[in-house]
Amino acid sequence: MLGTDLAEPLFVTGRLLPYISRETLLKSTPPAYPTTTGTAYDPKADLALLTDAWASQPNAKHVYVLATDSMRIFDERYGQQLASDQMRLEAQLRAKTVSWQVVYDQPGARVYEFLGVAP
Repeated sequence: MLGTDLAEPLFVTGRLLPYISRETLLKSTPPAYPTTTGTAYDPKADLALLTDAWASQPNAKHVYVLATDSMRIFDERYGQQLASDQMRLEAQLRAKTVSWQVVYDQPGARVYEFLGVAP
């Protein structure tokens, strides 16, 4: 997930799906959230860090990233990441790259699939 696991319920889909929040994914490389904000925030670097971490997950046949409006609002309210910075991060996921593809896009929630790193 782009944000904290505190912002999303565990059983959103009615199925038990394993998910990893930023805090859990990046626990060995603190801080889990960027220390810069606004114009100093680099969404490309943030996405590169997250992509490397997602791609290195053991036993993951498919990697999807969940981004929701409620997650964005929660993260800003509790000081993890500005909503505007998370929107810029999500814009990088949407950019026409070979690594990511939008697979679900409805009001309030988006899902991106990791397609792999270009050779």
